[in-house]
Amino acid sequence: MVVFHCGSCGEALKKNQVDKHIGSTCRRVQTISCIDCGKDFTRDSYKEHTKCVSEQEKYGGANYTAPTNTNKGEKKQNQWFEIVQSAINQNTGSAQAKILLQKLQYYPNTPRKRAKFINFVNNSIKGFPPRAVEEVWSILEKLLPKPSNNEPNQIKKTDAEEQNQSAPAENEDANKSQLKRKSNDNDDQSSKKAKVNDEDENNQAVPTNPRFEWYDEIKRALSKATDQTLSLEALRKKISKRYKKLKPNQEKGDDLLFEKLEKKIQRAPFVQQLEGNVFRLSE
Repeated sequence: MVVFHCGSCGEALKKNQVDKHIGSTCRRVQTISCIDCGKDFTRDSYKEHTKCVSEQEKYGGANYTAPTNTNKGEKKQNQWFEIVQSAINQNTGSAQAKILLQKLQYYPNTPRKRAKFINFVNNSIKGFPPRAVEEVWSILEKLLPKPSNNEPNQIKKTDAEEQNQSAPAENEDANKSQLKRKSNDNDDQSSKKAKVNDEDENNQAVPTNPRFEWYDEIKRALSKATDQTLSLEALRKKISKRYKKLKPNQEKGDDLLFEKLEKKIQRAPFVQQLEGNVFRLSE
């Protein structure tokens, strides 16, 4: 894991934390240095620094000898870089898909399973609509190596062995849980009766009050706009309409709503302010 040192505030940052840090906390920082090798990078060039010296190489001195074989994790990372580069060379897909592929070059630990891949992109890279993420996964999935015919059989055998070994322990746990359930039946029945009585007395349905996800709604509004850009007034209208739709019973004036919206916009790392009160979804 490559770790960087902020040239402005001195904070140590993992690679996936740098973009958010220089986009919000230290916007004027010009140089970021690698803690392991001490090399300085610009705000953009640090993305190419995906691998650094190991502790053995750094402190081994003249007696250090590099290992002759590459470890399994490094081989997987190199294989992933080759797959992403092949997808880029194909030059297929939408404009947003091509941009996302370019960014994936700088994330060596990207998951290779669909659900985990989509979750990783939404949380670590951000700023891309679900359609573009699905498109990129479809491109990469075609290039991922297919498992050999022997692997499924081996997996089935190991699963069966593990199930046979764990069966006695599972049966013992099941017996213990049954005894606990029987001992707690009386207490459960009495507590249920008390709850029923309380519900009869109140006899009122609990109102639904969904939580309003400000950042998700801002990103959603910007991603659907032309060039992913909206003026403050247009963004106010969209968020206000969405807020009143999701929380119709919430009595909050427009002034308070707009004041909170502007605070959320300023804190959002994926929002870039252009000239005047115009905002764009940053890549």
